[in-house]
Order: sequence, then structure tokens, then C-alpha cells
Amino acid sequence: MQVKAILSRLESSQEFKSWRKQHPDPYLAHLFCLVEKDVTTWQVGYYDKASDTITSFDITDESVTPYPPEEVFKREGAGVRGLEEGRIKLDLDDALAVARELQQRKYPGDLPVKKIVVLQALPAGQVYNITYVTKSFKTLNIKISSETGEVVDE
Repeated sequence: MQVKAILSRLESSQEFKSWRKQHPDPYLAHLFCLVEKDVTTWQVGYYDKASDTITSFDITDESVTPYPPEEVFKREGAGVRGLEEGRIKLDLDDALAVARELQQRKYPGDLPVKKIVVLQALPAGQVYNITYVTKSFKTLNIKISSETGEVVDE
């Protein structure tokens, strides 16, 4: 599924609508998926600044499952930036293609077995933060702009 389709599926679900009525202030903070073969589950998180918590929703082809708010994993005093849907011009498949090209060109001996993807807003910009875990248990982290598809950091 494409990122905008994931968000649309979530926002049109009864689970999300019910939650949103009770929680109007939290904003979209991240989309997460683990890529091994096919992406089947996404996790979408909404940040509540007042309580400094994230409420996450698992989205599959069959269901939307909300989870209770959790503490935010961040540096002390750091904020959680919101994602802007309008700035998501690159989809997951395209971001993974950019990461794959960089990996094959610069790190051909480090073959990935898992890919951890977080679409988030960082000081570097709104990025796909992609981490490869390789066969030799090394990690390669690549940040790709969700607007331009350019590699922001590696």
C-alpha cells in the first residue's frame, strides 16, 4: 500500500474516528514498517504534546488496531515534530529504490536481510529513515527526503 492510502485507510476507520473524537489535539508523528518480504503491517503514531505520549495504530489489510498511549522515546527536552501529509511526495517503494541503489553502489558486500523504515520529521527534514540490517549484522542508515527523493544523510 502507498503511504497516503495507509493514512486514508486509518482515518476512515471507525477505530480512528472514535479515538479522534476524544483526542482532537494529537498530530501525525510517524509511520513505521518492517520490510522483510512484503509489507503487511504499518504502525502510525500520533503525538500528544500535552501528555508527551504517542498513540499508535496498527494497520493491516484486515484491520485497524489502536494501542494505549505510550511514553515517547526521545532525548530529554526534545520535541516531536509533526509530519505534513502534503510533503509526502515520494512513496515507500520509491524511497526503498533510492536506498537500494545507494547500498548496491557504495556497500555492495553488505546485503540487507531486514529493512526498518520510519517516515518522520527530523532536524534534517521530513524523511524516510531507513535502516538496513545486513547478513553480517552491520547496520546501514539512510535518510531520504519524502519530498525530493534525495539522500539527506547516510
